[in-house]
Amino acid sequence: MRKCKVNTGHKESGEKVSNSKMQLGNAVGESDIGEIINYEVLTDDTSYTLLKTLSGYEDAVQAAAERYEPSVVARYAVSLAAAFNKFYHECPILHAAEGERNARLQLVDCVQQVLKDACGLLGLQCPEEM
Repeated sequence: MRKCKVNTGHKESGEKVSNSKMQLGNAVGESDIGEIINYEVLTDDTSYTLLKTLSGYEDAVQAAAERYEPSVVARYAVSLAAAFNKFYHECPILHAAEGERNARLQLVDCVQQVLKDACGLLGLQCPEEM
């Protein structure tokens, strides 16, 4: 399995996406996130930025298809990875209160799914864990 390489002109960009994908798997692990998630507990700016970035995925895919430019998806994946890395370092996940932890774990799961899908659209595979 090869690392997720995204050609954006910056060598570390592909590594950032790949490392983010692995951190995601480590963060979620075997945690039980429950069924009812209250996203209103995610009030910090870092979580908001990650949610906003995450919500742009459909637009990035559509723009890439309309313009025949897969680099749009690659740039989106790098920006999502950057937003996630900031979130991962600034927002404790497993040591947060239960409601906040569950919302953050669900957010992490969503980011993981989108990064996996984006890399798949680019013909790349990301390792599941380090």
